[in-house]
Amino acid sequence: AEALAAGRVAFDLDGASFPEAVERLLAGELADRPALMRRVAADLARTAEEASSEPAPGVVFTAHVTEEIREPLLFLGIAGEGIPVPGASAPARLLFLLLLPPRCAHERLRYLSEVARLVRTEERREQLCRCRTPDTLFDWFRPDPAPGAPEEAEPPRTPDEAAGVEPAPV
Repeated sequence: AEALAAGRVAFDLDGASFPEAVERLLAGELADRPALMRRVAADLARTAEEASSEPAPGVVFTAHVTEEIREPLLFLGIAGEGIPVPGASAPARLLFLLLLPPRCAHERLRYLSEVARLVRTEERREQLCRCRTPDTLFDWFRPDPAPGAPEEAEPPRTPDEAAGVEPAPV
């Protein structure tokens, strides 16, 4: 979830072609750099067949290395009905795009592994496909509390508060 930002998520890609879906995803982050956006979208569309991975049914992960970004950027597209992706065995309901600067190119497999872990069961994929807002998406990414752990940690209390003493009026 740390690699995602609300602007890099598209919640309804149904009906889009793969190149259209890529452009819609990239626009959230790169709209102010249209030449870069078009170039990266074209590169991703051209190399998707050879460079994409399918960590689970209906999930496609593809990465691109470019010198024009400074930090890794992860994008997520959700298409309930799925979109056709070149070389994929089934339409992609979840489309993950990763842009990496050259110094981080080796991190591709780490990101792929994390995505695979997140979408490992059909139930988790279905839950993710049902997300329609950034809030529900980021709630989905929050880990479940450990068994027996309090759901919400209380803020630290002063000794007086712990003893039930009311603070003096100001």
